[in-house]
Amino acid sequence: MSCLPSPAPSLAQPWLVSPLLCCHLVKHSRERQGLEGWREVVSESDQAALAYCLPVSGLALGLELEWLDVEHREVAGILSSTFWTGGVLLLALAGYLIRDWRWLLMAVTLPCIIGILSIRWVPESARWLLTQGRVEEAQRYLLHCARLNGRPVGEDSLSQEALNKVSTGEQVVPRPSYLDLFRTPQIRHISLCCMVMWFSVNFSYYGLSLDLSGLRLNVYQTQLLFGAVELPSKLVVYLLVRRAGRRLTQAGALLGTALTFGIRLLVSSETSSWSTALAVIGKGFSEAAFTTAYLFTSELYPTVLRPTGIGLTALVGRLGGSLAPLAALLDGVWLSLPKLAYGGIALLATCTTFLLPETRQAQLPETIQDVERKRCVYVSICKWMQVLRIQRGIHLHRYTWCMYKCVHMYFRVHALCTLCA
Repeated sequence: MSCLPSPAPSLAQPWLVSPLLCCHLVKHSRERQGLEGWREVVSESDQAALAYCLPVSGLALGLELEWLDVEHREVAGILSSTFWTGGVLLLALAGYLIRDWRWLLMAVTLPCIIGILSIRWVPESARWLLTQGRVEEAQRYLLHCARLNGRPVGEDSLSQEALNKVSTGEQVVPRPSYLDLFRTPQIRHISLCCMVMWFSVNFSYYGLSLDLSGLRLNVYQTQLLFGAVELPSKLVVYLLVRRAGRRLTQAGALLGTALTFGIRLLVSSETSSWSTALAVIGKGFSEAAFTTAYLFTSELYPTVLRPTGIGLTALVGRLGGSLAPLAALLDGVWLSLPKLAYGGIALLATCTTFLLPETRQAQLPETIQDVERKRCVYVSICKWMQVLRIQRGIHLHRYTWCMYKCVHMYFRVHALCTLCA
């Protein structure tokens, strides 16, 4: 076994390092130029360099959410992810028609030209501009947005004095760093929970994508099937995040992924129809968890730390994606060990998700102080348990004492009956 070529670990290394570079570049680009600073597309000629450059493709969601109100964040977040699904479906067709990977790469990256040409019409985030003290630019973008929405307002209604009060009303971090994600208790709590959540989402998603032994399909049919499964899962996610909230939707998707791996452990044959059906269902659950994670994480971090927070969670998530092919090699130790690892990590992340605050119908936080003023779930639970102990401590003590006396009396009577016999 050790003499056979194993490409999976070598291909995982670029994916492990690239988000770290991407996280660093995103933070400094946002600090100096904003999200509009990403105007160039890097073209490379080998697969390793491609793996280092791919994480740059997911930086637009934060800017999109910062321009939307509470009522339309779900629609925009889920609708943006459907283009990913469309790309997955088209990739199956393009890969079937174009077999050379260089020509295939050129074909699938041509639509990026449209995105490059449309950059000039994409406004910078007014929220971020206000946190950086660039009031004049924020006023210009806000007035332009009001005119596009058919609600023109005068400069007196949106004066620079009013915007100055907003930008200087609270203390902001002039040059945020990665350490700011761990300095304050609430941000630290959110960061740690999101890191666990993103690690599990990527770990189970790519682990399920690699476990194709029971599908009995070629790579093109599998790609098409997995893309088709993602469409109904996104519709279900859209309905759930509006009604049940982000936290329950994320936890339910991760729990469904864990249960899918657990049930597959009980299936005797890997090539049975049950195993195929469970793989497809698990793919739907993992895609739902992926879609919700993007929306949920973007709403948890404040504007001043949103690019840094998303970059850090993407780093940890890609770490999980890099370890997924290595975990698949554990089937040499025990055939069911990879599924047990994927399902166990997903179950751990399910419990961690319940520790995050709900963001449905909540305004996006602007500064660190906005997040710190909100009470976190675990703090509320601890305080509630403390109050419960204070109010009912005497009653619990009495119940315990009565149970002890009853058990003690039972053993005394039993011993007396034994002696009499």
